[in-house]
This record gives sequence, C-alpha cells and structure tokens, in this order.
Amino acid sequence: MPERSDTGGLLFQALRTIDENNFPTYVLADVFEIDPATGGPLRHYRLPPATKRSDLFRRLITALPEGILLGVNDVALPWISKRLELLDPVTGVRRTVLTLPPDIAVVMTRGGAVS
Repeated sequence: MPERSDTGGLLFQALRTIDENNFPTYVLADVFEIDPATGGPLRHYRLPPATKRSDLFRRLITALPEGILLGVNDVALPWISKRLELLDPVTGVRRTVLTLPPDIAVVMTRGGAVS
C-alpha cells in the first residue's frame, strides 16, 4: 500500500465484481485513502467504472509528492499499462503524465506487478 507523504494516509484500490459470461469477475475500482492510526477513511477517489474485463481501467501504482500515480491500460490487455495518469489528491482531477520526476523509477515485473 502506498503512503501519501503529506497526510500519512495509506492508499489502496478496491475491486468490484461484474458479471461476465455468467461468471463473477473482479475488476479494479476506486482508490481509497485510509488513516493508519484510526483505520477510518480520509478520501475516496472515484474512477470511471469498468463494466467488463477488457474495458479501459486505472491501476494504482504509487503516491508521489505531485499526486497519485495511476497506470492506464488503454487496450484489451488488462494488466499492462500503456500510459500513466497523475491524480490530484485535492481536486480528484486526472491528467496524463508526459514526463516523470527524475527520482521515480517504475519497474514492471513478470505478470505485470509493479515494484
């Protein structure tokens, strides 16, 4: 779980269930920020919902001083990000990242996991 440096809140992304071909399927959903001291919610960042596995969706990567970094698949391969977005934690506005801060390193591992 990434931690926001300005609030100390922990970020996590929920999964929601959709019905696809009569099977319950999990897709990534909204991002939440939780207060680690109380376990209570601090913020709820609503992301556009996916209605099937091949839909465009956003995956939580990490928290940066500039905002919350999300990977966007843009194609039918659901676990491979094709672009990055930065979510403003105050306004909830997302914008496509054109340049990364010099101190950030995103490493894709086998299976699409981020480390």
